Amino acid sequence: MALQLIASPKNTTSGLDYSGSFRFVERHAAEHDCGRFFELALDPMCLGTHRGECVRINPAWEKAFGFTQAELQRMNFIEMVHPDDRAAAIAELEKRAAGLPTLGFECRFRCKDGSYKWCLTSAHSDGSEGLVYVVGKDITLRRKAEADLKAAKEAAEAANRAKSEFLANMSHELRTPMNGIIGLTEVTLETDLTDEQREYLEGVKTSADALLGILNDILDFSKIEARKLNFDAAEFDARKTIESAVNALAIRAHQKNLELTSYIEPDVPAALIGDSGRLRQVLINLIGNGVKFTEHGSVRVGVERLSEERGQAELHFTVADTGIGIPASKQRAIFQSFNQADSSLTRRFGGTGLGLSIASQLVHLMGGRIWVESEQGHGSIFHFTVRLPIAETRFEPQREDHPHLDIETPEPPDSAPADKRHLRLLVAEDNPVNQMLVARLIEKQGHTCRIAENGQQALKLLETEQFDCILMDVQMPVMNGIEATAAIRAAESGRATDKSNCRAAHLPIVAMTADAMVGDRERCLAAGMDGYVPKPVKIKELFSAVERACGISA
Repeated sequence: MALQLIASPKNTTSGLDYSGSFRFVERHAAEHDCGRFFELALDPMCLGTHRGECVRINPAWEKAFGFTQAELQRMNFIEMVHPDDRAAAIAELEKRAAGLPTLGFECRFRCKDGSYKWCLTSAHSDGSEGLVYVVGKDITLRRKAEADLKAAKEAAEAANRAKSEFLANMSHELRTPMNGIIGLTEVTLETDLTDEQREYLEGVKTSADALLGILNDILDFSKIEARKLNFDAAEFDARKTIESAVNALAIRAHQKNLELTSYIEPDVPAALIGDSGRLRQVLINLIGNGVKFTEHGSVRVGVERLSEERGQAELHFTVADTGIGIPASKQRAIFQSFNQADSSLTRRFGGTGLGLSIASQLVHLMGGRIWVESEQGHGSIFHFTVRLPIAETRFEPQREDHPHLDIETPEPPDSAPADKRHLRLLVAEDNPVNQMLVARLIEKQGHTCRIAENGQQALKLLETEQFDCILMDVQMPVMNGIEATAAIRAAESGRATDKSNCRAAHLPIVAMTADAMVGDRERCLAAGMDGYVPKPVKIKELFSAVERACGISA
């Protein structure tokens, strides 16, 4: 009844005016409610001044930081702030003195036990001479989680960098001797040999090629795992790419008396945009698998267009064989790393068990999917799809549905053609076997060369001799190829301003590298090199790169 009376400004029955009592009780009730809210709030709250003095704290503040109100009243707000956060805290005090609020300020407050807690604070004031109202929230656990996440991220990035560097080093260390083995074997096979010697060396070359295939699988798998595999986006002839993949396995199929054929539907776009090398790699893995596990019959490659939308074509590839087949229970496992349908197959047919895993991951990275239909003892059909943009260029159609028995041939002529320009090359290479191999290849092309064991020796030779081109290994002791190239380009830049110097303004440099790092080609070109040849060096690629760098027509 009393509240009803007070709630009305006038008592109409008696004619008395209670409005003053109403305002007093209302203010008293509001202050009582605010005080209760202040005391019972779960988050730390504080009343202070613009100078950083504490007037009153609530129990949650005392519980969070351990100081009593009496203790805080003898301290300044800045004394509680971590030394590294004080400059920012003082700036916030100055903002409030100017009448601006503080919203979402994070800093560390000192606790009574000497530790620090992270606190998220907001503050408002009721005038330049009035009180400051501060509300805080303990965010120590959140900040710790953020710090732990950042540390884990940095550790993962460091591990990834270390993995990439290890991958590059392993690639270089493995590919460099393989370059020597394969290259010198090929050169030796061109000399006069007895039938027995030729048979032995062809066996060496076959084994070396198989080892290189395994090495490439392992390196590709490592790059995929490290997310260091890059894809080019260039225009290519789809039919030529498919034909090239089939041709690469033609001799192997012919040796097993297998029929190897391909059929490309007429509506498959000829010109596409993407990484033709990776598409060819998937096909070679699947065709090679078919040839490996088929003793009698055939391996057939088919390509059709599933759809075309928004300038992109979805293509469906099939590789069908009449081989040993795959049990239904093993068909999912074959796309996993280091897996084959039967462990005994590794001993019987060889391989790492990585080929299908790599093909699967490459297909997924190209926006497609891969699957298999098979019955044990009755062959297999591997399917995969890819989505690729269609290019405007139109290539001439290739002949289709024919056996592939011709293969382009990892062979150099005994001597250079008469109309070729004679070149003097500088070879910067630290491996003695590769020095001998490259020198021999250069001589067989009718050119001459000088050998430098590292970048520093190459710079020394350039001081007294002139060359048409440098073949520059990237990884060398003392001074690597990138450093040597930078020094050469810097010297050329200095000579360009010297009109009295008649030496060539730009010396072509072609990189020779066994690195596997993503962006290695771009890194070489950015350093000032004019061309790039990966190891093991292929003769045609090497001299094509040299001729392009020197401005010689092929």
